[in-house]
Amino acid sequence: MKNKVDIERIKEEVKQLRNDTVTVKPVNIDWAQRIDENGEGYKSWSCEECPECEEEVLTDACHTEHKYLDMNTDCEGYIAADGPMMNYYYPLPDDMDCEDARKLSGPIVLIEFDDGNWALALSGGGMDLSWDICRAFIDLGYLPPIEFRLPEFAGDEWTYDRARIVMAMLRSLECAHNWIKSSVRHLVHLEEYLKKGDT
Repeated sequence: MKNKVDIERIKEEVKQLRNDTVTVKPVNIDWAQRIDENGEGYKSWSCEECPECEEEVLTDACHTEHKYLDMNTDCEGYIAADGPMMNYYYPLPDDMDCEDARKLSGPIVLIEFDDGNWALALSGGGMDLSWDICRAFIDLGYLPPIEFRLPEFAGDEWTYDRARIVMAMLRSLECAHNWIKSSVRHLVHLEEYLKKGDT
């Protein structure tokens, strides 16, 4: 018997997600060119497990000892973090904080641009990572973009994680559908209004 998923709980969680990112699309970027001669332009935040003490460590893609990232430890474990690898990113609202990177999992990093803008980017590739990207939006408190079409190869089990992503995607599509219906109603009303002026 497969694990029972608490659908009502997931529905309540999905209701709390903000819809600011429903229409977000990927933005092309050359990460190497985004860095200036001083090595500045953006920071890539992620949470990495220290191989020595197994503590979760927040880093901006530095490759250094744990003790240099956290002044409250003497651990000499070496932290290695990957920055963005694919030449695109997904914009986020500007109310992010580097600590939000602790909420993410998988090959996803939180980008903090020097101009104050924030984004999600992939720190790995080689396959369709739509499930991971959608999960990242949800974990940050947002509905995933309708840009995605979730591939079936994620597995055949109806788990809490997959149910949450599917239901959040359905909510995103519902939002977009309602916006389109509202726009159609507005245009129909405008058409009728303008035609009355011609009579």
